[in-house]
Amino acid sequence: MTRKIKYKNLIIFILIIVFIVLLLLKLLSLRISNIYISGNSFLSEQTIIELAKIQNYPSAILTTSNSIESNIKKSNYVSSVNVKKKGFSKVYISVVENRPLFYDEKNSNTILMDGSSTSDSFNIPTLVNSVDSSIYTEFLSQLSLIDLLVYDNISEIEYTPNEVDKKLFLFSMNDGNYVYIDLDRFEDLNRYFDMVINFNNHKGILYLDSGEYFKILDN
Repeated sequence: MTRKIKYKNLIIFILIIVFIVLLLLKLLSLRISNIYISGNSFLSEQTIIELAKIQNYPSAILTTSNSIESNIKKSNYVSSVNVKKKGFSKVYISVVENRPLFYDEKNSNTILMDGSSTSDSFNIPTLVNSVDSSIYTEFLSQLSLIDLLVYDNISEIEYTPNEVDKKLFLFSMNDGNYVYIDLDRFEDLNRYFDMVINFNNHKGILYLDSGEYFKILDN
């Protein structure tokens, strides 16, 4: 009787081990099935997925949130990233981008939001001259507040200070208009399309420095 009990216990033990092994194999075979990305505008979702190295939907168990974050952070175009996994197979990626702001014509490089530079080229505005060092950091910060739809319509940026306004800039727009604007009012440019629609297709200069008015140039 004792021997039968021992055999029975051994069989139960083996079955438990087999069950655990099968369960582990099942879990390891579970792959990432859904990827949700937020916070991106410059980087495409596919680019972020490739940066994360999860384009082949690898094992949901072996691929950790930390490893995904570490991979994405290697990009110069990402300021920060947060990754969360839910229900094993779902991955949520939230990024804060460090997107290109302008091409610095004087130094022949591209300037990113954090002030760093790269030799990569993009379809972005060109800064045609130097900005005073005392306002340069603020300049970068204020540029980042301009909506991308408007920003994509900017062709050139020129620093044009005068005796009255040391923070004055001239934006040359792709649609043929010009905008004089004070650094402290850069965010007002987000209303650009709503403003120019009232000018009945005339081309001219929009003054957003001390006031808000439009001077027609195409008469």
